[in-house]
Amino acid sequence: MIVAIGAALTPWTYGISLAVCALIDLVLHRRLPDVAKCYVCKATYRGVARNSAHEAFDLHLLEKYEAEARREAAAIENAASGAPAAPSTETAR
Repeated sequence: MIVAIGAALTPWTYGISLAVCALIDLVLHRRLPDVAKCYVCKATYRGVARNSAHEAFDLHLLEKYEAEARREAAAIENAASGAPAAPSTETAR
C-alpha cells in the first residue's frame, strides 16, 4: 500500500516519492515481526517461534478454504430453510 501511494505521486515528485515510500516499506518489513495466520479460523499468532513445517502465505489456499466455508454455510442455511442442497462443484476421483 505504501509503495502504491508512492507510485501514484510519482508524476508530481519525479520518482522521488516512489523511492522514499519503497524505503519506508522496506524498513517496516524488516522491523515488524512475522505472524502465523490460520486459513481455517483466521486466527493470527504473534510472537511464536517460526515453525519450519509451515509454508509461506498462499493466496490460492486461502481462497480454497474460504470457498469451502461458503459452501458449508450455504448448505447449513439451505438445510435450515428446507431448500434442496446445491450440487457439488467438485469432481469425483
